[in-house]
Amino acid sequence: AGRGGLNHVVINGEAAATVEVEAARLDTKLAGAACRLMKMDAEGFELNILRGALGVLAGLAVLVGGTFGSMMSGSVVGAIAGTAASVIVSIIIAALSAIGVVAGMGLLNHKPWARYVIIVLSVLSLLRFPFGTIVGAYSLWVMFNAETVRTFAEPTV
Repeated sequence: AGRGGLNHVVINGEAAATVEVEAARLDTKLAGAACRLMKMDAEGFELNILRGALGVLAGLAVLVGGTFGSMMSGSVVGAIAGTAASVIVSIIIAALSAIGVVAGMGLLNHKPWARYVIIVLSVLSLLRFPFGTIVGAYSLWVMFNAETVRTFAEPTV
């Protein structure tokens, strides 16, 4: 409830009957079992959440790869400088990506601020040719779509 018009079914202009569903944490349901596949229904905003999650993983890869590569350089100065650079770059990548994940979750909850954050991140994504450009352009198209603008409009008092 309170999540805009995307959390219920409307048939012929009339709201359908309410159906209660169980809400449970995934780690509780899995109870330690391995998860090989997960379906995510993020009401059309999956791309933004996945892009952010992959960015966090990319930041981790930069940290591990850069640190390992620096250590293998054979130079103490190279190891220290390379590790420091890896830490800084990975923090920047992970922070920007984490912002995308948080904004994606905000979109799920129909928070108006999340739309603005995704617009800024999508503009920045345009610079990452070719895939970032495609994803950024698509995200901008979605965020400026009339229905999206209405969904995230600030309520008037």
